[in-house]
Amino acid sequence: MTLLAAGTGLRISECLGLQWQDVNFTHAMIHVRRTWTCGQVGLPKSKASKAPVPLQPLLAQFMLFWKQKTPYPQPGDWVFPSFRLEGKQPRVANMLVEDHLRPAAVKAGILFVAQGHQRTLDR
Repeated sequence: MTLLAAGTGLRISECLGLQWQDVNFTHAMIHVRRTWTCGQVGLPKSKASKAPVPLQPLLAQFMLFWKQKTPYPQPGDWVFPSFRLEGKQPRVANMLVEDHLRPAAVKAGILFVAQGHQRTLDR
C-alpha cells in the first residue's frame, strides 16, 4: 500500500477503499469509487478524487503480484483486506502505520523513536 500511495498520490483512505474491480490492468488505470475511514465506506473526498488514476507499469506489476498472492483476488474483494476479519472489510489504517510503516521508517532512519517519543529526521 505504501508503494501504491507513493506512486499514485492516493490518500490512505482511498487505497483502503479499493476493490479489485477498481483496478484496470488492461488500461493501466485505477478508479477511486469509495474510501474506507473509521471503519466505514465513504465517498471520495472531491470530484477530482473520482478521476481515473494512471497505474505506472512497475506499480502495476507489484499490484498484479499482490493480487496473485492474496487469498481475496475476486473483483468485489478489497485490495488490502483485513486477514483477521477474513477479508470482509479492509485493513485498519492505524494498524498499518503501527505494524508496517513506522517500523520501516525507523529502520530507514527517517523516524527516530526514543522513550515513547518520536522525531522525524529533517533533511
